[in-house]
Amino acid sequence: MNSIQGKLATLSAVNNIGHSFFECRDINSAAMYICIQTQKVIPFERSIIACDGKILAVSGQNQISKSSSLAEEIRKRSRELRSNQTLSILKGILPETSIIHLPLICPVRRIRWEWFIEINKPDQYTSAAVLLGKHFSEGLLHLYRNHSFSLILKSLLTLPFLCFLSFVVACFYIKVPEKIIAPLEVKALHSEAARSSLAGLVESCIPEGTKVQQKDILAKIDASEYKHQLDEAYKNLIELKIKLDKANNDSLNDNNSLIEIQLLKNEEEKLNLKIDFLEKKISQNVIKARTSGTVRYLPEISLSHGTNIGRFLEQGEVLCFIDALDERVAEISIAENDIHLLKDHPELYLYYHTSPDRAFTSKIIDIKKRPVISELSRQYVYKIYAQTSEKSGVTGTAHFRGKKVMLGYYLFKKIYFYLREF
Repeated sequence: MNSIQGKLATLSAVNNIGHSFFECRDINSAAMYICIQTQKVIPFERSIIACDGKILAVSGQNQISKSSSLAEEIRKRSRELRSNQTLSILKGILPETSIIHLPLICPVRRIRWEWFIEINKPDQYTSAAVLLGKHFSEGLLHLYRNHSFSLILKSLLTLPFLCFLSFVVACFYIKVPEKIIAPLEVKALHSEAARSSLAGLVESCIPEGTKVQQKDILAKIDASEYKHQLDEAYKNLIELKIKLDKANNDSLNDNNSLIEIQLLKNEEEKLNLKIDFLEKKISQNVIKARTSGTVRYLPEISLSHGTNIGRFLEQGEVLCFIDALDERVAEISIAENDIHLLKDHPELYLYYHTSPDRAFTSKIIDIKKRPVISELSRQYVYKIYAQTSEKSGVTGTAHFRGKKVMLGYYLFKKIYFYLREF
């Protein structure tokens, strides 16, 4: 009876130890747990847990030297027992003792621990050791799965933090040259815009690059609609005059016709005003050059063959520019927030779309004191004029290279200027 109760007590202790093993959070605590807690069931002289020949824990010892005789003996026996998959009893390290060698194998993760139990009477405790070994093997799968997840999570959390920290440090300690890239267009130093005084389709115009003199005809606007209205007005005027003559004749015998005559005269006056307006409009269908120079059309609105034939012009809209035959400059449009860079006399390189792989050094000639609204971005820009030898109409980009500034300022200056407005 006492023997049965003892076995039940041992079995209960084995289950408790095996279940509690799943609460271990890391490898070292799990190895130490096996070496300490199993003494409640197996009264060993010494318990050792090793993995790949390396001692993880020894009962009664906190630290194990890698060069000790015990560590060397465990490495030797681990190599000899590498192929062993079951419990085996060996000669003990200490005198008059034996060693129970039990591999703790987690087949899913291909992990193998080795449990060396140094004991005086090994045959009495082999069953308990086997049962504990099964519990520990199952626990290793749970342990390493959580351990791998925690390592991955820790590395993922650590790497972004280190990257962020490095970036913050770099923003305050690394300096880079401040650079600005702005659009440019080569223009004549003196240029005159040719505008249409009449709304309509361009009927004819001279090609781009043509040299013209003052008052030369640049284009003609289709005024057929105005001519049609003028013909209708003349026709109505003739009919009105016939009615007016008849009313004057009738007024000799009928005094009531005087009111009709006055109404017809008012109508006649309106038609004369309309005729004068239409004749003036028709006379404005010719666009003439106001100065001598070379014709230049805007690239974004020019049609095929460098002409604007068929393009609809609003009244006052620019048809082309007349560039004077003198010095040309590169007109650069710099955003209002970037104008501070010019105070430090930056280096200037011009890249033209005709030769984008080649940089041309240049110098600033003039800076407009007041900003203007850009037609493309609808934002305030400063006009900068620089030296160039290219012909009018050539476009490209201007690269300004200033003094070195903090990397953080260079990257976030747009946000800084935006927040400064509030």
